[in-house]
Amino acid sequence: MLNNILPAIKFKDSFKFDKKHLLVFILIVFSSNTLPVLYNPLVLIIPFLFIVLFFYKDLEFPTYKHESKLLFGGFALLILTYTIINLSFDPLFTLRFFLLITISYFTISILGYDLFNIFENIVYKLTVISLFFFSIQLISSGFVFNLLRIFETILFIPTFNDHYATIIIYTFNAGNYDSLRNCGFTWEPGPFGSFLNIAIFISLIKSKFAFTKHFFVFTIALITTLSTTAYFAFFVILLWRFYNLKNKKIVLLSIPIIILIFSYIYINTPFLKNKIESEYFSSQDDLTFHLHNPDLTRNISLNRFPGFLLNLIDFAENPIIGFGGKFEKTQARLYGTQITSTSGLGNWLAQFGAVGMIFFIFSWFKSLDLLKNISNFKGTIALFVVILIISFGFNQNYAVIYFSFMLFYYFLKPKKIKNV
Repeated sequence: MLNNILPAIKFKDSFKFDKKHLLVFILIVFSSNTLPVLYNPLVLIIPFLFIVLFFYKDLEFPTYKHESKLLFGGFALLILTYTIINLSFDPLFTLRFFLLITISYFTISILGYDLFNIFENIVYKLTVISLFFFSIQLISSGFVFNLLRIFETILFIPTFNDHYATIIIYTFNAGNYDSLRNCGFTWEPGPFGSFLNIAIFISLIKSKFAFTKHFFVFTIALITTLSTTAYFAFFVILLWRFYNLKNKKIVLLSIPIIILIFSYIYINTPFLKNKIESEYFSSQDDLTFHLHNPDLTRNISLNRFPGFLLNLIDFAENPIIGFGGKFEKTQARLYGTQITSTSGLGNWLAQFGAVGMIFFIFSWFKSLDLLKNISNFKGTIALFVVILIISFGFNQNYAVIYFSFMLFYYFLKPKKIKNV
C-alpha cells in the first residue's frame, strides 16, 4: 500500500510563515546555541509550551504506531535502570530527554514529512541573511560587531563576552576564529556548516538532484565557514548526489573527478590537512596535559580528537549504558578539571554506552531509510555517513531539531504520509 502512495509524494515549494513555520524556526533557534541560556535544558519547556498552546487540537497520546510506544517505554526503562544503578533519581536529566523526545514526537506528528521542507526553507532565509552580514563583515568586521551590539541592546540580549555578539539570526564570534569565518545563526562556523549540509541534501531531494538557487546559496555559505567537518560532509553529499543521477556515464565520470579535486584541495589547504593531522597526532598529549594540569578558572573545551579519547575512557568505565546524568563519574570530574569534549559522537557514546550507540545508529539509519523510501532516492548509507561526520565534529546530537530528524522513523503518522 505504501508503494502506491510514495510516487505521488513531493515537497511543497511554497513558503508562508505561519505557526508551523514558527514552530520549526523556534526549534532551529533552540538548536543554534547562540545564547548561554540555550545550554540550560530547562529552556526546552518554552518550545514544549508553544506546541501545547498553539497545536493543542493536534496533540494526542502516541497510540497510533507501535514504534512510538516502544520508544517512550524504552526511555522509561532506561531512567529506571539509571535510578536503580545509581540509587538516586536525576530529575534534570530525565526532564531534558523527556522534553527532547516529546517535542520531537509532537513536531513530527503535527508536521509529518513537511518538517524537512519547512526546515530547508527557513535555513535558506537565514543563510541569505548571513551572507548579507558576512559580506559587510569582510569589509569592516568592527562595524558589524558594533552594529550587532546595538541590536543586542535594543533586543535586551545579554552580552556574552568581548569578542562575541549575536542577534539570534546572525552571530559574530572572533574568539577562536577570525572575522573571515561565517557563524551564520549558530554560535560557531562549524555548526552553521552542519545545518547547511542537512539543508543541502534536503534541497537536492526536493529538486530531484538538480543544482538550484538554494543549492548554490547554501554552498557559498558553506565555503565561508572554513569548517573542515562541514567540507568533509559536503564532499560525501556531492558523491551521493552524483550517485543518484540516472545518467550512468555522468556518474562514472563525475565521482572520480570530485575525489581528485577534493584530494587536491585537502592536501593544499592548511586548515584541512595540517589542522586535522596536527589535532590527531597531538590528541593524546593534549588530553594528558589538560587532565593533569587543571585550570579551575575556566572551562576547557577539547578538540574533537582528544575529546573523543576522553569520551572513550568514560565509555570504558561504563560500557553498557554509560554514565547517564551522573557527570561526577566522568574522568574530567574525577581529576577535578573543567574540561569537556566537542565530539558529539564521543559524548553520546560515553553518556549512553553501547546501548545508546546502537539506538543512535538504528534510529538515524531507519529515519534516513524512511526518507529514502518516501522521496525515492538511493544511498541511505551515504547520508548516514554525513550524520556521523557532523556528529563526530560537533556536539549537536542533543539539539532538539536533530532529535526530531533522528526520531522521524518512530513518530511519522501513516496519514501524514498520505497528506504530503
